[in-house]
Order: sequence, then structure tokens, then C-alpha cells
Amino acid sequence: MKTTTEIRLFELLRGKFSEDDSKELVSEIKSMTQDDLAERIEAKIISALTWRLLFFFIAQVGFTITLIKLMG
Repeated sequence: MKTTTEIRLFELLRGKFSEDDSKELVSEIKSMTQDDLAERIEAKIISALTWRLLFFFIAQVGFTITLIKLMG
């Protein structure tokens, strides 16, 4: 789920924002502390790793079931 800042940034990149809105958005991003940015990056990394581990687990279970069917 995207935050309002991310949505506004995408709209800015698509040219849907006026110059005043873009200046406001840039100042909002600059005002974010490094801790806030670090937390967001960390959350995205953890989310990506969680999905990859889940996918790996499902693939491993599928492989094991296939192997059992072939042997038995």
C-alpha cells in the first residue's frame, strides 16, 4: 500500500501536479528524518524477503509432494 507521499510523487512524475504542489512535496520529503526513511526502507526489505521465503516454502512443498507421488 502506497503512502500519500508516494502517490503524490508518482503523480508529480506523471506531470499531474502544478509547480507549487511539487515544491510542497519536495519540502515534505526533505523534512522526513533519516530514521523515518530507514524505517520505510527496512519495512520494504523485510516485506520482500518475507514474500521470497514464502514462495520458496511453497515451491519446496510442491517439489516434495511431486517427489512423493513419483516414488509411491
